[in-house]
Amino acid sequence: MKALTIAKYTFIEVLKSRIMYLSLFLGALVFVLSFVAREFTYGVPDRVTLDVGLGLISLTGAGLGVFFGINIVSKEIENRTLYMVLSRPVGRKSYFLGRVVGMSYVLILNMMIISAFTLLGYVTLKSNAFDSLIYWVIINSLIESLIILVVAVLFSLVTNMTMSAVYSIIVYVIGYSLGESMKLQYVENHPGLGVIINVANTVFPNFNRLNLKEYVLYNSGLDSIYLSMNVLYGLGYFVAILLLGLFVFNKKELV
Repeated sequence: MKALTIAKYTFIEVLKSRIMYLSLFLGALVFVLSFVAREFTYGVPDRVTLDVGLGLISLTGAGLGVFFGINIVSKEIENRTLYMVLSRPVGRKSYFLGRVVGMSYVLILNMMIISAFTLLGYVTLKSNAFDSLIYWVIINSLIESLIILVVAVLFSLVTNMTMSAVYSIIVYVIGYSLGESMKLQYVENHPGLGVIINVANTVFPNFNRLNLKEYVLYNSGLDSIYLSMNVLYGLGYFVAILLLGLFVFNKKELV
């Protein structure tokens, strides 16, 4: 119950900041680009709009995930406001989970704003049936951003804010690179290297698995079982890193 209260105040606190204006600006930009695409592209303006919009959703989610993640706990430790909170009858577990959940709400809200503008621009230009797979792409992008959020939180507990951001970006790049590396001819010719990459794919988040944008752009269908398993994979990884972060926070010496 205390965790939900902290989540509520975290959500309200961030809503008062100017970060929400960024999402409104980016969303409006995508919507305007949808009409620009109509004038400068021939035959597939809706696809261009969707490509730009979905790409922006993913990149914005990752960027906000890193920004929120490195500030959730470390900023309060530096400002020493965390000590006042924990001096009250609030346990570390409630505080940590409340802060992460509150920031997750804000992150989801920001991404939904951009997604709404993207879909509005796409529907405006779309002449035939709407592809429901787009919803799955957005859901997976949300999960991807939540994973980046908790990864950034985890790093912020063991190093400073700058290095936390750097390490989080590295994880993001690795998460996309490992899957593509398996397709290289050099890796196929060296099975040992393939084994190492597969092990790394287990440790690092496989963001290629969550990236379904190409399937939408080229009208490639996916069955519901595959889509559901992807969501479960992403949520499972999110929970695992969240619990690891909670463990580290409980053991962290606050001085």
